[in-house]
Formats: sequence, C-alpha cells, structure tokens
Amino acid sequence: MVIRVFVASSTGSVGVKKHQQAVVSFLEANHLSFQQVDITMLEEERLWMYHNVPQDKHPERGNPLTPQIFNGDRYCGDYEDFFQSMENNAVFPFLGLCISPASENFLLSDHERTARRLFKPTFTHRDFVCAQDLFWEHRYPNTGQDAWFYGRRANAVPLLFCLT
Repeated sequence: MVIRVFVASSTGSVGVKKHQQAVVSFLEANHLSFQQVDITMLEEERLWMYHNVPQDKHPERGNPLTPQIFNGDRYCGDYEDFFQSMENNAVFPFLGLCISPASENFLLSDHERTARRLFKPTFTHRDFVCAQDLFWEHRYPNTGQDAWFYGRRANAVPLLFCLT
C-alpha cells in the first residue's frame, strides 16, 4: 500500500500550509514512499477524500481540512493524529507500516543510541536462534572481549557494544 497525503496547494491558511509541510517533510526525511494528492486540482480526489474521512473527524461546519493521511484506502488520520503519533514515537504503526529492526536503529534518538551502547543486551536462546544467521561472535585478539557482528562473515559490520 502507498501512503497518500491529501493537501491543498492553494489554501489561504498559514497553519494548514505548515501542517501539510510538516507531514510531507517527515515522510521525505524518513525516505518513505508516498503520494501527495492536491485536492484543489483533482475534483474526484477531493470528493473521495471527503467521503472516506470518518464522520467523527468532520468539523461541525464545512469539510475536513488538509492534510489527511491514508494508507491505500485505510484512513490513518489528520495532522493532529499524526502529531500525536510523532510525540509517542509511533508514526510507523499510525501509518500502518512495519518497521524493520535495521531501520529501527536509524530512527533512534542520540540518547537512545547511547543507552543501547552502554547496556548489555540480554538475548534469550530463542532470540539467538532466530538471529543466528545475522549475528556472529568474534573475540578481539589480545583483549579478551567478545563483540557481536551484524551480517554475513564476509561483510560484517561491528555493532556498537561489546560483551564481556
């Protein structure tokens, strides 16, 4: 499914323009594929958006304001919902996307990355068995420390922590 962001290119509201730009900028910065749909140019898309936004998201008077976010035909939310998901670090579930473990580290804040470097991970046997084709252990020569490497042995990348 493709993320569709409904925007209005000729809106007179500065707030709406900023909200639209915030959503689009976030999706571009995280290299997420999306389609930007301008409802001022496409009448059928505007009517489709108005029809598919849930009734509880309609204002008391008038039509729903942009940006409105859909994943395929599934309604994700408006800017307020998007902003709440950003505050809760839950944008991917909000958009209906799965996050891969490899991209999870990319999305961590500096504080979270530092915390992961400082604390030893605890692997259960099941976790190790599931990850055994991705991780392998290597003993650094003359140090007595073990390091975990990510990837195949030929092109392994050292992780940011050591196990002793």
